Amino acid sequence: MIVPDTYYNYRKNYNSTVKTISDKKNQDMLDAKRDMLSFAKEHNIEFKHSPGSYITKMTKYNFLGLTLMKVFKYETMKKYYLFSRFLVLEIRSYI
Repeated sequence: MIVPDTYYNYRKNYNSTVKTISDKKNQDMLDAKRDMLSFAKEHNIEFKHSPGSYITKMTKYNFLGLTLMKVFKYETMKKYYLFSRFLVLEIRSYI
């Protein structure tokens, strides 16, 4: 069925809790992933991707509201991003 001249109004609230990204929300997500990986390891559950590909910790360094650097820690590597965008260093550990 088609109804001509019908419009849809949508209101965006960028300050809503669903749209807001916080350090706590990011940390909760990382904690949940870490718990899931720990559970899988204890019960011999294998993933399609290697566990080293999952982020276990993310740290942001801010100055005057600007993110200068983000560090993503994986099980087998760390990645350092300048201004959250530019990969400047990647350190791999071979276990």
